[in-house]
Amino acid sequence: APYHIPAILGYATSLERFVKPKQLGDVVLAYANVTQQALAQDNARLAQATFQRAITVSRDMEVDRSIILQRLAAVSFTNELAADVQYELGMEKLKTTSVNADNQQEAMMCFRMANAYTARDSDDGNGFHPQSLVQLGKIALDLQGRADTALLLMEQALTADLGDLIVEALVCSARAKEVQKDRKGAIEDYKKAVAPEYPTTDASATAYYNLGLAMASENKQDAEKYIEMALNLGKDLTTEAVGILGEHHMAVVKSNHRAEWKLYQESLATPQTGGIM
Repeated sequence: APYHIPAILGYATSLERFVKPKQLGDVVLAYANVTQQALAQDNARLAQATFQRAITVSRDMEVDRSIILQRLAAVSFTNELAADVQYELGMEKLKTTSVNADNQQEAMMCFRMANAYTARDSDDGNGFHPQSLVQLGKIALDLQGRADTALLLMEQALTADLGDLIVEALVCSARAKEVQKDRKGAIEDYKKAVAPEYPTTDASATAYYNLGLAMASENKQDAEKYIEMALNLGKDLTTEAVGILGEHHMAVVKSNHRAEWKLYQESLATPQTGGIM
């Protein structure tokens, strides 16, 4: 029965459990269908849960998910959910290996729309989507060279609950302060980013590494500790890291082995040409 919620919900969950990675888009749409039917039957709680599940599943898609996310945008029924979809669309635009001007502008537009949707739910209209502010700040710093704008956006984003993204926000804030020659402020932000109360994320390695470089001139022991942590978390080996730790340091040796293994794996994945003439 097309409108029997337990049946279509069961179909969506079964599909998620057994489908191949390339077919995850079908899972997303299945959950979106449950959302629509739940709304039709005034079950807002289930509608929200299945919509959020659709977004979560979409993050594991191996192909461009822009079209799927646009389908989800059409189903979103609250400003919060609409903002979350726009954020995901913006992140999708930034996934390309080389972000061109068009992708950058489209991503920025999505993040600004996420902020606009969030503002609708605030009493004074000044609400914002914190995750989108972080991404806008990173674009300002890394792609536009505007450290002042990046810092303002990070300061605002850090007043909200960012979840795991707080580490990335603190790293961006620290890097912006470095550009502004605020070394003390940058070190403070890097130290916050690696504080034990925050989770270890992909940005943690960068925080440890940059903190080690910043401390190298005044506290060699701390610098070595931070660089070692960065390498152990997967930070690519650099000449600066070797200079601080030495080429025979265990973290340097392991990092070299990791890089060699990566190259080996890439060579196996590269189609071989030639053959017997």
